[in-house]
Amino acid sequence: MRMKTRKIMVLLGIVCSFNTAITGCGAMHEYAARTPEEQTDEVSEEALSDMLSKENDTDMEKSKEDAAGKWRVLEPEIAAAVDADFKGKVWRIEEDSFYIVETKVKILDDGSLATSTPSSNAPIPDSQLIQVVFDDDTTFLVRTIYDNGESHEDEEAGFEDLREHMAVDMKGHFEEDVFYATQIRLPEIGNTGDAPKETKAEEEDAKADPIVGIVEKYENNIIIINDYGDGMSYYFSTKDAQIIEGNSPIAVGDKVEITYQGLLGDEKNPGGCSKVCKIE
Repeated sequence: MRMKTRKIMVLLGIVCSFNTAITGCGAMHEYAARTPEEQTDEVSEEALSDMLSKENDTDMEKSKEDAAGKWRVLEPEIAAAVDADFKGKVWRIEEDSFYIVETKVKILDDGSLATSTPSSNAPIPDSQLIQVVFDDDTTFLVRTIYDNGESHEDEEAGFEDLREHMAVDMKGHFEEDVFYATQIRLPEIGNTGDAPKETKAEEEDAKADPIVGIVEKYENNIIIINDYGDGMSYYFSTKDAQIIEGNSPIAVGDKVEITYQGLLGDEKNPGGCSKVCKIE
């Protein structure tokens, strides 16, 4: 009897072990069914999903930027220095709005400001013109500047005071490449002794500004340079200017830096400059 019982227990143990082995093998078989290639594919799908998500985010940001347009207000540091959000030159005046070309502004290493605006007779395509709109709350001012910007005086003005090729300093913002102005200033240079000017000038700035370019023509106290930064030609009278030529006279093709005061002239009315310096 004891022998039979012992045999039964041994058989039960064998059966249990066999079942355990089958269960274990089954679990291993299920795990082995996911090959290394399939596991790699799962990881690749996750990485691809993350990459597509990032690309979608980038595309959305780019779409937002494109929707905002290509024109931007001045950088905060420059805006504070010129007390304006954007600077330009009036190019075309319509019934209830006007178009400008951009005046580029940068801060030089010495802290001074440099401005660059296309000549008044430059061929500007419509794609480079910026529409300026305003409403009844927009303020128009004539700002007369004295003592190289040390002081100024503001006077009320209106849309009717705008003239083509006149400089404008504006406050406001862009929406889809249209500038919505809250303030439009017409800068002028005041005479010594606070005497009023007879006409509104197209002043770029009260301070002396340097501009660098390649000489296109230089004769009869007139120098024409091409600013390779914006591709525009500029005309200056050198009659009262200091000329620094170096080892040889200034000639066509030379690189020069011109310091001018306020006005950027054209072929018929060259702007005045105080210094022409040849860059070797």
